[in-house]
Amino acid sequence: MNEQDAIQIYEYLNDLEFLRVKEKKCLEMFLQVGFKNLNPEQEKLARDTRYLMNRALKNFELLSEIQCKQKLTSIEKQILELHEKDDIDSYFSMHDLLDSQRKKIDAKFAENKIQQKLAAKNKEKSPKKSLDSKKYFIGDLCLKWIESTFQNLSDDQVLDALNRMIENQKIGQEARKFWEQNNQNKDYLNTQIAATSQLKAQVNAAKTDSRNPFKK
Repeated sequence: MNEQDAIQIYEYLNDLEFLRVKEKKCLEMFLQVGFKNLNPEQEKLARDTRYLMNRALKNFELLSEIQCKQKLTSIEKQILELHEKDDIDSYFSMHDLLDSQRKKIDAKFAENKIQQKLAAKNKEKSPKKSLDSKKYFIGDLCLKWIESTFQNLSDDQVLDALNRMIENQKIGQEARKFWEQNNQNKDYLNTQIAATSQLKAQVNAAKTDSRNPFKK
């Protein structure tokens, strides 16, 4: 602890109307030995007193906030009532209540910070979680397509139906190329394409689905 720190503590103590036992000892020490070259025991007393000073200063800040409030809790009303009194018991009782209030406020603040961190963490998707979400979305969509195209499938037929849909898609692409290259009548082909309108509608709906993990 340097000289300036010691002087600051002394000036704070000198302004107080009521002193705790430790504060009184510290003030007497400064008056006797000054602010320089404190021995380990004296420095410990000064540090302990500085802790009390910082705690009291925080209490005074909270007291000022309470005095500016329009609506008060019962505890806050009690704090102001004690503040109006001029005896030592009321003074330290006021500080005890202020200490309690600050702890509640600090605990609530800490709880809110934890909740904010948890909420932010939940929003962050790990690569694996993101991949699982995409797999689930695509799998659910494919299953709906298969069920709408192939009726009354058993579970062991689903993969075969999916394979057939993929093959049909490839064949359809090749058929369109053939029709276009040979200037064939496209009425039949277009009729077959129109039959997939339900599938297209499902695809378009999936693109705008809020659960779609592929949306950016």
